[in-house]
Amino acid sequence: MEAVDWPTIGVMVALGGLLWRQMAALSARVDALDVRLTGAVEALSVRVGDIDRRLARLEGWIEGERAGRTAAVEGAEAATTGTK
Repeated sequence: MEAVDWPTIGVMVALGGLLWRQMAALSARVDALDVRLTGAVEALSVRVGDIDRRLARLEGWIEGERAGRTAAVEGAEAATTGTK
């Protein structure tokens, strides 16, 4: 049987513990970043929805203005030509 190299085993165990702590710290940082990014994405989603609603309202207003102007032009043409 070979002799056990206890100092080397001790160093390996210590390095394993250090690696374990570093991975746990990194995991906590990744989790915190995930929470921040999720919140940011949700905030952007709400903002995009608000902008989308405003654009739809603006498009409706533009269509109403176009329809009103078209009717006014057709009415003016009918008045000048004497047709209905």
